[in-house]
Amino acid sequence: MKKNLFVSAVIVVMLISFVGMGGAAAKPSKFPSKAITLICPFNPGGGADLTARAFAGTAPKYLGQSVIVMNKAGASGSVAHSAFKNEKPDGHTLIITGNSPSTVVPYLEKVTYDPVNDFIFLGRLTNLLNVLVVKKDSPHKTFSEFLAYAKANPGKLKIGTSGANSLDDLMLRMMNQELGIELVGIGFEASSEGNFAAMGGHIDGNLCAALSTLPLIANGNLRALVNTSETRDPSLKDVPTLIELGYKLSLNNSIGIGAPKGTPKAATDFLENAIKETVADPGYKAMASKLGLTPDYLNGADFKKVTAAEGEKVKKVVGKK
Repeated sequence: MKKNLFVSAVIVVMLISFVGMGGAAAKPSKFPSKAITLICPFNPGGGADLTARAFAGTAPKYLGQSVIVMNKAGASGSVAHSAFKNEKPDGHTLIITGNSPSTVVPYLEKVTYDPVNDFIFLGRLTNLLNVLVVKKDSPHKTFSEFLAYAKANPGKLKIGTSGANSLDDLMLRMMNQELGIELVGIGFEASSEGNFAAMGGHIDGNLCAALSTLPLIANGNLRALVNTSETRDPSLKDVPTLIELGYKLSLNNSIGIGAPKGTPKAATDFLENAIKETVADPGYKAMASKLGLTPDYLNGADFKKVTAAEGEKVKKVVGKK
């Protein structure tokens, strides 16, 4: 009897140990073992930076480690992406990816990385919505009026962008190509500079992320004519999209997180789940709302598909196969 009880106890312990080992597979042993470094390939204050910092404020709850945001700006994000390709693939260094360094720059100039296949896409955090704004006393009250004037006056309207090869610059080129107009792009280092130039009448409008203009639209200094993204901005519900106006034009400005190619699957699975939990967290949503961000989660596989699809749009614009 005692022997049978002993054997049964041993079996139970073995089963518990087996189940415990199975559970450990979901969260890699000792991972993460230190703080996560999240590289932001742009300057502080922009949409990517704000997204990274909102994530860093909530993610430790699900990662079990703090998140340190490190800004490494340069060449529309491609400098950081080129360097990140060679980061140690242990899951402790991640990058904000998905926007211009992944969907625009590689198709306009030579880079040392493949925007889709040199990284592991872990998840999208948000899709920044972009708008075309004009100063408060601009004669263009609607996008239809703006477009009619642009068609009648080729090369006369000067529109600010976030610099050469940025998503804003590409959208301007797409508008010229698809709408038969000739807007002149004026590049700025930051959206805020373009906004103030538009307010001062130095340029005729600015193409930029909606979040950078919300306070200026709210106080009446700028007027949003159209949203160049796929969906309306919840903060600018009255501003239509180009698609709604009948033009097949849109660009996603997806911002998410990537890991170096070769990062162990156990680590990437854990990170992807942590990202999903973070975006769903009420605290993250509240912080994102304060910053003018709209959480828009996609899992890693779908995030990669969207990024590749945006790249195809760029290829069409620049005539690459």
